[in-house]
Amino acid sequence: MNIARSRAFALPMVVMLTAIAGIMIGVLLDRQSAQALSVKRQADDYREHHFGRGAKEIIDYWLRTRGNKPVRELLDESGKALDVTLADGTVISLRLFDAQGTLNADRATLAAAGLPAPRRAYDELAATAGPRLQSLTRKLGPVEVSLGTASPEVIAAIVNANISPEKQSDLTAALLDLRGRSSIAGEDLSEALSGLGLDNPERDAITRMVAVDPTFFRAILEARTPDGRIVARYGGYAVIGSMAQRGKSDSGGRRTSILAWTKLQVR
Repeated sequence: MNIARSRAFALPMVVMLTAIAGIMIGVLLDRQSAQALSVKRQADDYREHHFGRGAKEIIDYWLRTRGNKPVRELLDESGKALDVTLADGTVISLRLFDAQGTLNADRATLAAAGLPAPRRAYDELAATAGPRLQSLTRKLGPVEVSLGTASPEVIAAIVNANISPEKQSDLTAALLDLRGRSSIAGEDLSEALSGLGLDNPERDAITRMVAVDPTFFRAILEARTPDGRIVARYGGYAVIGSMAQRGKSDSGGRRTSILAWTKLQVR
């Protein structure tokens, strides 16, 4: 009888100990997996941080060798800025694309700007764009919008939010005409704004919101073997100083900032 009772007691204990052992093994495996993911994440962050710093150095070098010109005038039709050939034959290619044609929708950035015009423009766009709002806005970069790549909806939102109704159609038409040109200068914008009867606050709102020389770009860096095979591709956003800022001595502030740098899929 005692033997039967001992066996009856021992069986649940064995099952319980087996279950606990299984849980402990699972916890250990999960912990090892989490540690491996953490190490991989740290390695990825380290690599992307230094790749981003390398991208900044390449862009700054490129700017120093090209003189005091707008970035958009230094790119070919494909956005190509330069190729750098390394000692082993690897070619590093840099391409830049105007990424400033959308409205900045980051509340902190809009608040820090200290100007009502950007917030009014965003509210106008949010009320009229519907499901397209996300594609017409961004979270990075300056509040100014690049006239060369701004969509008609973005231009209309800037104008309608900051200009009296009787002047809106003429100003929108003038800005869209500039947008269609292959090259836009600051003088072109000033000329377009003259003769429309804008008062000083209206003129200031437009000149503070519209940029003819963009400073915010989508940057793509590719590493290719000597035979042209792509082995690595990284993408991010570059804030590149305006012509006046780039014309200053190298002892001044940073020329280029790299944002949101990530590894891209190689196809």
